[in-house]
Amino acid sequence: MAGDSGRRRALRIFAAARVVLALLLGGGAVLFLVHGRGHFARLGLPDSGRVALACAEIAAAALFVFRRTMPAGAVGLLMVLAWAAGLHFGVREPAAGLYVDMVLVAVVAHAEQIFVRD
Repeated sequence: MAGDSGRRRALRIFAAARVVLALLLGGGAVLFLVHGRGHFARLGLPDSGRVALACAEIAAAALFVFRRTMPAGAVGLLMVLAWAAGLHFGVREPAAGLYVDMVLVAVVAHAEQIFVRD
């Protein structure tokens, strides 16, 4: 019984971590979608790329929230963040925060599988 309550508590913690991370990344993508047009225009990049990137990140963040779709959401977030990091590198902008986000997504995605066995 005691192990069962510990497992439920761990599942709640991992679920909360997924929700918080998805809200941060998805919320950032919404802000990028709403306010990023000028920055992309100054860099000479097509606005459609910004819209596609933001929409993909929002969709992946939504998938990341739910336990069943979390693996697909994690892959989607990692792909979007890697693409964004490459873009930042290409235009000589700092990308360290994106690498931190990638590590957090990977850790949260695998933590539940490592620490809570079904």
